[in-house]
Amino acid sequence: MIMKKIILFITVLVGFNSCLKYEFDGFPDELLCWIPYNIGDSLLYTNDVDTIVFEVQDFFKTGYDSFRGLAMDVEWDYEGYYITNELENGYLISEKYSEDGSSNEDIFSIKLSDNDIFTFSFWEDYYTSENYYSSVSDSINISYVSDTVIGNMNYYEVYKLNKTSMKNSERIKWIIKAKDKGIIQFFDNKTKEEWRLIN
Repeated sequence: MIMKKIILFITVLVGFNSCLKYEFDGFPDELLCWIPYNIGDSLLYTNDVDTIVFEVQDFFKTGYDSFRGLAMDVEWDYEGYYITNELENGYLISEKYSEDGSSNEDIFSIKLSDNDIFTFSFWEDYYTSENYYSSVSDSINISYVSDTVIGNMNYYEVYKLNKTSMKNSERIKWIIKAKDKGIIQFFDNKTKEEWRLIN
């Protein structure tokens, strides 16, 4: 009799588990404004003398996923990114946006050359709707403005990441990133050139 109850309990438990379905929509569409370019898009920058052109060669965003079964804690991590070609001078642009489901922190990782990577995290206080951000590295200072004008263009939700110290292999001193436009400006400390987005 006890054995029948155990078998019945296991059967009910397995049947219940197979009915539970967990679904994940993937990378949220409302966050695509932070990785705003797709394959084939061109990004033009000027230093007021020359122009350089990047072409987006890779784009990815985490897609829909689901599973059935019993899960005590379901955590979904997502990421999205775009990557351009590398120019003859060594510049490239890679912007990656990801979320760590366990910490609820969103993380930006921005690369402008093989040796220049800027990484910072940000999160929203759900009680106050205040946004917070912090650098992953002690050698980067971050400042935020809700809007600014650069080269007669208005930009909104703008982050400036500035290196407080640089290694010999690094060349990009600071970058400015804006919602819907990505990297809008950066400074090459070796050539002393400031490049500005013009499209």
